[in-house]
Amino acid sequence: MKLLILRGSSQYVNPLVYNVQEIGLAKVLASRGWKVRIISSGKAPKTVAPIDGVEWVECKRVGLSKNLGWPSGTLRKIREFGPDIIQVQDILTPSTILAAVAKAQANVPLVLSMGEYPSGRMTRNLAREALASFMKRRYSAVLCKTTTSATYCEKLGLPQVTVCPVGIDPEAYAPGSERSEMAWVRGIQEKRSRGKRILCHVGRLDKFDNIPFLMQVLQQLPSEYEMLIAGEPREYGANVANQFGVSERVTFVGSVPNRVIGTVFNNSLATLSCSTFEPFGLSAVESLYYGCPVFAHPTGGLLDIVANEQNGIHIPDREPRTWALVIRKTVEEGTLETLRANATKNRHQLTWPHRALAYERVYMKVLQISRSMS
Repeated sequence: MKLLILRGSSQYVNPLVYNVQEIGLAKVLASRGWKVRIISSGKAPKTVAPIDGVEWVECKRVGLSKNLGWPSGTLRKIREFGPDIIQVQDILTPSTILAAVAKAQANVPLVLSMGEYPSGRMTRNLAREALASFMKRRYSAVLCKTTTSATYCEKLGLPQVTVCPVGIDPEAYAPGSERSEMAWVRGIQEKRSRGKRILCHVGRLDKFDNIPFLMQVLQQLPSEYEMLIAGEPREYGANVANQFGVSERVTFVGSVPNRVIGTVFNNSLATLSCSTFEPFGLSAVESLYYGCPVFAHPTGGLLDIVANEQNGIHIPDREPRTWALVIRKTVEEGTLETLRANATKNRHQLTWPHRALAYERVYMKVLQISRSMS
């Protein structure tokens, strides 16, 4: 079987450094006899083969900026591959139109992988609903990353909605690795030896409102609490921390490859996931994978990932003082140790070797229906 995956985002992602969800899925499917081609976009055409049976194809990005644009030559790459089934990521992306054309040309089933749900931006919501109305007869099934997204897709009238979360590719991580040669690791470990209580946050570069909120939370906590923040641009983070007068209590480490991300969680008491819009919540999954509990604003994927008072704590009120009070109570009353013990109990269920099976079941069902109708 041949699966063609169209990535929705046209932002560049290095498939050899980061936990690219489609590659984690593809590697498991390849081990089960599938051939998978993933089409993304980049600065220039490039093909990477992480393992036999999996291709990562970058089409040259043209258009809006050096980071955003339209992947040129995509339809030719799809025709060359000759897929049995096509999967496209999300609705409100350039790939939606490409997927519609590709489906018509290849005459094969089209599956939507969906993490979106209504946000506070009305124009985006209306545009998504319009595209969904145009595309819904073209989709054979919808794979939703969260129950929130599944509920939304059902309201949009999309067909065959199934909750299929994304996961962790164990081969892309190095559990337990401390990488003590890095200066920031030595610094954090020295702070811990002096009794500092380290909280962490792993950002994805596009939710800049999280940093001011976290700095306000830190303001409300006693001086023994400090923060370790990965993923967010260092200069931006340092400027915000300075504005709130907490720069000496925050360590910004910038972008961190998967092979090192475990060091962040292994050196932290808990992860703070405070986004107001979270299509999935990969950093929360990563945190639990390493046994680090999560304080979460319960929205989108965080509602599914973080089980309240089991492997983390839900904090619905996104107000710094409330977060600080909940964090102190949990840490100082000893509840955190119970959460930590629970965090790794279902570790395997967070991985692609477990989660890819649900995707494959949907693909096979769609293909069976398609062939029975041809």
